[in-house]
Amino acid sequence: MRARVLGIGVAAVLLCAAAGAGVGALTLEQDDGDAPTSLGTASPVPAAKPAFPRDRTVRVVEDPDYPALETDLPLERAAVGTTDFPVSLTVPQGWVRSDSTIGAVQFYPYSFPESANTYFIRIRLIGNQNISPRAAGDARVEALQGASDVLDFQLESRTYDSVTASYVAGEHRRVELDRYVARPGETAAFVWVGVVGREADRDGLTQLLDRLTRSLRFG
Repeated sequence: MRARVLGIGVAAVLLCAAAGAGVGALTLEQDDGDAPTSLGTASPVPAAKPAFPRDRTVRVVEDPDYPALETDLPLERAAVGTTDFPVSLTVPQGWVRSDSTIGAVQFYPYSFPESANTYFIRIRLIGNQNISPRAAGDARVEALQGASDVLDFQLESRTYDSVTASYVAGEHRRVELDRYVARPGETAAFVWVGVVGREADRDGLTQLLDRLTRSLRFG
């Protein structure tokens, strides 16, 4: 499946004129001469609803009936970097590659749409952001929490360089594991390696992420 990932609802207070909104207005009455100004009594103004209310009903449909992601899959090396920033790692043999943009690669177990709402690998080169692995993870958490199409977000674990979370997207419960890796001798995160799948795939996702990140080569 192609992850659709993705703002936090912002509550706004709308102040309207009395005639148009049915709320008490402040009226200003000024007599001739130096008579004091009189202010009427203002009625309470109800807050507007958030743009994306987070208490929306969460509907979860049944996952595709594909076997769970196995552990110990045979792997093959794949180049995912660019000419200027070469990066490679080992991925499951036979998985279908999709290059969305330069420095952004996904691997799927089957061609789309057969792979929809199952599991996949996400690789992103993020060295140009010049941020630490922790900051990169924080940014991902904030993006998921604020995405209008992500419901029931649950941050399950958080370390300096890793994030594990679950959420509902496209009416499917998703499990996402991400790791942010710096090049040897550097402190800024250079590669974001993520795996996304179903609850049934959790064991396979956990092992696969470890194997992916351990196999990273730079240069």
